[in-house]
Amino acid sequence: MRKVVPDPMCPICNNEVETVLWDCPSVRDVWVASHRFLQKFSHDGPDLLQVAKEILRKYGQDLLSTFIRTARKIWLRRNSAVHVDEFTHPNRIILEVENLTEEFSRLFDTAQTRMADNTPSPEVPWMQPPLGWWKINWDFAIDKSQCQTGMGMLVRDHTGMVISAKCLTRTGNLDPTVGDALASLYAIHWCQDLGGRAIILEGDAKQVVEAINFDVNNESRYGHIVEDIRQTLQTFSRWRCAFVNRNANIAAHGLAKGATKLVMDREWKGETPSCICDIIEREKITLSQD
Repeated sequence: MRKVVPDPMCPICNNEVETVLWDCPSVRDVWVASHRFLQKFSHDGPDLLQVAKEILRKYGQDLLSTFIRTARKIWLRRNSAVHVDEFTHPNRIILEVENLTEEFSRLFDTAQTRMADNTPSPEVPWMQPPLGWWKINWDFAIDKSQCQTGMGMLVRDHTGMVISAKCLTRTGNLDPTVGDALASLYAIHWCQDLGGRAIILEGDAKQVVEAINFDVNNESRYGHIVEDIRQTLQTFSRWRCAFVNRNANIAAHGLAKGATKLVMDREWKGETPSCICDIIEREKITLSQD
């Protein structure tokens, strides 16, 4: 049978019959760092199901969800170690789980708010990233009459200053979701080249943002692009990916629309493109008033 390992011994520690999610010494650092509650459990005592039941009884659904996401990440790490000889550091697992938990919480809170008042969410303007982070906004646009597509992206710091902006133009029509996924991938690679370390990737393509954040096998027509995005994001020291409304992504949208009119790609370093100067200034004023 394909990819079935006949040896029952743990492929990580090579000491015990494989119980890689809990008993293996290599995963204890992950569980201890995950939550203080887990430090109380002896790894020679309760099995994984008992631990899960105890978490649910004492701490509720939220911690249980974090526990399950962590277990899944450990299992994926085990597969990578066995099949592709890669072993993820415990700190990376904790960071990935925290990113997932934060995004799930944000999406749940937004859904609960909308259900409570049955009204659309407010049009929140662009907000600056925390000190030490860069925020990358991206968007994709189509000019069907000219059979032209454009991608717009810009990087700003915690003051709202534009570090760099870029327009990519391509001939031919493209599915909007695939185009948004590609624009996101190009934006991340571009930020790598600029030397970004802690980044917030922000766009108004909800389907793409959810695909990036939800660590499941994506079999859609843009699934391979999402996988490239996830792998590239792991090269940054810290990252987040967030969905925002169009009002918070209007500068990137302006760049994407402008890109459909260009004959070649263009980049602005340390300056603001004239087509979005007014947008950037308005957003800076809004920031100063908050």
